[in-house]
Amino acid sequence: MNNTGAGGADGTVAEVDLSINPATTNPVIAKLDLGIDVPSGVALTPTQLLVVAGDISGGHLYIFNQSDNKPVAGSPFAFPPGSDTFGISGVVYDPVHNQAVVSMCDAVTCTGSQDSATGWAIFDLATNKFGPVISAPEPDSVSLNPDTGVIVAPADSIDPPSDANAILAGNETQACLLSDLNLTNDAGDPDGSSADPTTNLFAVGDFFIPVVTVLNLNGATFSGPPASCMLHEAGTNPNSVDVEVFAATGDPSDVVAINPVTHQVLAASDLGPDVGLIDLPSAPSAQLKGPFTFAASSLPLQPDDNSFSAVDEPFSAAVDTCQNKGLIANATFTFLARVDLATLHDHPAKISTALPKGTCFGGFSLSCDNGNGVTFFPLPVEPSGGGPISVNRRLRLGMNGRVLGGQH
Repeated sequence: MNNTGAGGADGTVAEVDLSINPATTNPVIAKLDLGIDVPSGVALTPTQLLVVAGDISGGHLYIFNQSDNKPVAGSPFAFPPGSDTFGISGVVYDPVHNQAVVSMCDAVTCTGSQDSATGWAIFDLATNKFGPVISAPEPDSVSLNPDTGVIVAPADSIDPPSDANAILAGNETQACLLSDLNLTNDAGDPDGSSADPTTNLFAVGDFFIPVVTVLNLNGATFSGPPASCMLHEAGTNPNSVDVEVFAATGDPSDVVAINPVTHQVLAASDLGPDVGLIDLPSAPSAQLKGPFTFAASSLPLQPDDNSFSAVDEPFSAAVDTCQNKGLIANATFTFLARVDLATLHDHPAKISTALPKGTCFGGFSLSCDNGNGVTFFPLPVEPSGGGPISVNRRLRLGMNGRVLGGQH
């Protein structure tokens, strides 16, 4: 719940039971209190919940046992000295090496630019210790292929300026640049990222334009000294495919999450109720070729009769691979939308079916479920003090209602 924290409020993580019928019962079954720390990212191991939080007095990694929601001994674990979350740090679990990748920013002067306290660090879950910070521009998001160890982390402050649409790509020892021609030619800002380990494809969402770029890092190799290293795609550059998933509305497709079982990209937007699903190849290839098929639709109005928009930073979307459902938190952290991805794929028009009159926990006059693949789970988590903070930390200047630009 990233809308609490400033002014001494309690940071809270909401545990939602998706088997509960939200029409009659509060789906939030637990509230994990982080004190003054503001949570910005979560990840699950087979037995534990990982939470990165901070933005008040330095960054911390909290570790809770899934069995009883109790913190493990020593939790929370402080970030390396001088590092904090800036409210957008992420965490991703590496099941191959039993470690976590945590992004972070300088605690004092988080400008987004690279310094010794900004980038990412590896947390060893066997010893519960951080490694050194891998210095890099502040990541907007962080994704990982645990089979190859490659980390993809789009960042606003990429140097030199001529590589403004390049992205960070590294591993546990180095932070490098990847300069794919589709990214550098797009008039946008790479932002969200997600990985498909089986095919070594990465989906990169965009903060400004309605495009998801699918990168093929199968066979990619690193080269160059640490200060100016590059990750080179195999095959011919661009080894990627642009998918204009939200071309019909023009809304940015900055939120992405891959289902590695079905090899599909769930896409959402922080500017509107757009939701889409992109079909990816199911096997690795040397050269990626398009076009890719996709379905696009929009979520209905929420039970409070407001339009849905997704959180952009921190990115709060995931895929329930067991049931093929997309999960997207809204920008105010008041609802979690669950989308049936099979319905979105086969019958996208049904997704936008309006909620009927009815009940939804919290006293709303509309139902929680539209009966056509969309269920809203209310997130009634009250902070103990202070007030909400902005979850969109970038200034947006509009032209005809669209995004022009901005920086943290």
